[in-house]
Amino acid sequence: SKLLVNVLAALMVAATRTQSFILRPVRCQCCDYRSSLVQVPSRVTRQVPFSTILSSNKEDSSSRSDDDSKRTSSYVVVDYNDDAFGLVFLCGSFVAQDVVFSTTFLLFSAVVATACKQGKIQFTSQVPAVVAGLSFLVANLLSLILIQNTAATSDNIPGWLLSKSESALQVEIAVCFISILYGFIIYPLLNDKEASEKQ
Repeated sequence: SKLLVNVLAALMVAATRTQSFILRPVRCQCCDYRSSLVQVPSRVTRQVPFSTILSSNKEDSSSRSDDDSKRTSSYVVVDYNDDAFGLVFLCGSFVAQDVVFSTTFLLFSAVVATACKQGKIQFTSQVPAVVAGLSFLVANLLSLILIQNTAATSDNIPGWLLSKSESALQVEIAVCFISILYGFIIYPLLNDKEASEKQ
């Protein structure tokens, strides 16, 4: 019986040792070596200061404004100036007594002057000459349409609006020719002469 008790005690001691050995965590040296070699890089985040962002935005806006100023500096806005305006308008109104021509010339001059002031049309000495020529053509075309139209012979339209003498036509041709001659030939010659004298 003592022998049986000793055997059972030895078996229990052996069982507890084997259980503790099995439950003990075992570390593999090979895995540790591999984990030391392979290192996952952490994500590096760089914080940009807010002042640098503002400075970059200011530099971009300043460069854009400089580009815009360079573009606009090449195009100078000049107001409309017709040296022959008084001659054409007064001769058309009082000498030729042509209301259609005077009204057309005044309307075209106002429209072109507004466009030049807004920068939509670049003013040169030829612009008033073109206005005078177009006014003459459009006014005479309107007069022909009014005369040839059957409704124009009614009593509702005054006779002075339809009647146009040959002398009035000659006056209009003369003043428009002077405006065209001054705008295309005389003024450029005077301008070139002044520029050569300054040099």
